[in-house]
Amino acid sequence: MERSRTAGAGPVLDSQDWIFEAETGEHLEMHIEYERGVGTRRASRDVKFYSATTPGSYQISRQEQVLDILRDVTTNPPDRVKSFSFRGGGGRYTALFDGTERLLSWDNILRVNRSVLVP
Repeated sequence: MERSRTAGAGPVLDSQDWIFEAETGEHLEMHIEYERGVGTRRASRDVKFYSATTPGSYQISRQEQVLDILRDVTTNPPDRVKSFSFRGGGGRYTALFDGTERLLSWDNILRVNRSVLVP
């Protein structure tokens, strides 16, 4: 993984390159360059995860995050993605990634605060 940031008189640009490779041939590669924005703080949410063996037992996952939406094809916020590429394949991934994938949302999660509670 490589990250870089460019700041000057204009907007701050971040760039990230990710490469994951398995010994069995599966691989994922992603490059993104985007203009940083101001994140939106979301109210914390509780999600209950119930036990399959004991349905009356559950854990609560509480998550609060600050999210910066870079591009979203369903809600059309200002597009701040300057360049993007993705490739996946090899091994079992060959059936998943044939080059026709269509991404729907690019999100930059600036901060996550997660708690797991047992009532």
